[in-house]
Amino acid sequence: MIIVLAGLHVVILFLTAYFVWRVQDVSIRTFFWPAMLVKLTAGILLGLMYQHYYSGGDTFIFFQDSKQLSNLFRTDLSAYFQFLWDGDDSMAIWTSLSEIQPRSLFFTKMISVINVLTFDNYWISGLYLSLISFFSSWYLFRKITELFPDAKLSAALSILFFPTVVFWSSGMIKESLAVASLFFLAGLFLTMISKTKPSPMEWILFPVCVWVLWMLKYYWAVVFIPAAVTTLLVHRFMPGTTKPFTVQILLWLILFVVICSGTMLVHPNFYPEYFLQVIVDNNVAFGTMSEAQNLIHYDHLQATWASIILNSPWALVSGLMRPFLFEGGNAIKILYAIENLIILILLLSSVKNFRKPKYSSLRMLVFAVVVYAGVLCVFLALSTPNFGTLARYRIGFLPFLIFILSYRNPLMDKLRLG
Repeated sequence: MIIVLAGLHVVILFLTAYFVWRVQDVSIRTFFWPAMLVKLTAGILLGLMYQHYYSGGDTFIFFQDSKQLSNLFRTDLSAYFQFLWDGDDSMAIWTSLSEIQPRSLFFTKMISVINVLTFDNYWISGLYLSLISFFSSWYLFRKITELFPDAKLSAALSILFFPTVVFWSSGMIKESLAVASLFFLAGLFLTMISKTKPSPMEWILFPVCVWVLWMLKYYWAVVFIPAAVTTLLVHRFMPGTTKPFTVQILLWLILFVVICSGTMLVHPNFYPEYFLQVIVDNNVAFGTMSEAQNLIHYDHLQATWASIILNSPWALVSGLMRPFLFEGGNAIKILYAIENLIILILLLSSVKNFRKPKYSSLRMLVFAVVVYAGVLCVFLALSTPNFGTLARYRIGFLPFLIFILSYRNPLMDKLRLG
């Protein structure tokens, strides 16, 4: 019976994908099935890695907790929906849960709904999460190629196939739904910046994705949303080259700081009196539970702006480029190092491109991505100095950065024309 149900769900997955594929533009269809299969495979591999390499981990903790909730659905439907809505420690099921931290509990509630449908099959539930993440990735890929028709290869590399982006946004982990929400919001932003009217469904999904992103990865949202809104405002009120680029940058920075300041007040960790201390406390916590060779080491990091600013350049370099190949380590660390080398090659080969006149129309978008990626990279590297964890967290900015580094890059152009 388990095999039959699993087979039925696989059929449903592929039929759903087929109906999505058949309505896609012919020029991008060839990317669909390879990208989807890579995504689904990554979700399975993630589970196997946690099962055999880490001997457990948060993915299985989430699953076990979600099983408790799906069992509650079958025994007490009213209590189940009550817990989904406002469950707390006053309810009996609370004591059976391992992860009660708000973000983890939110994710557990969401996957319990999927578990109800899959009868608590970890692997099939993980495939559904991977498919949701893939559909959102495809949505962003399609929006990019509509706005930049010559960007198919760069968009495919950065959104659909870049290894850590695909791997760490698949399967039963929070990043699957967080990245799905982030990519949808990015695609909707491109729709609005192209002055295309969003569909009713896009407007419906917009607040849902903001909510999910905030609940799962608020530190992505607190930088991404201000960057997107600021870029949209500057684009609307200073279209094209009506003003010098330096004026546009100045206005962008002022608006970004103002909107960021307002957004940061929504979460206690970003309150001015706590913000820097949270960064240092997280840094210390990771330092105590990580091996020295797997850590970014800083120069007397303290909860002061002077210390943060002094350590920021090393945080930026380490967050983007480390571990280096010569730092050695296990197979996974070497794979990260190879990926970082690719990023470095793309960076060096693209620097002079955006100085050419034909790239002037992209300057504001490039600037916005650089600020978003830079700010998020620095603060993630400072607060999360473990290389492995950072590789997972940085997928919140990495695909956008890879895109602007690879788009119209001479190396990518040779591949596209070749």
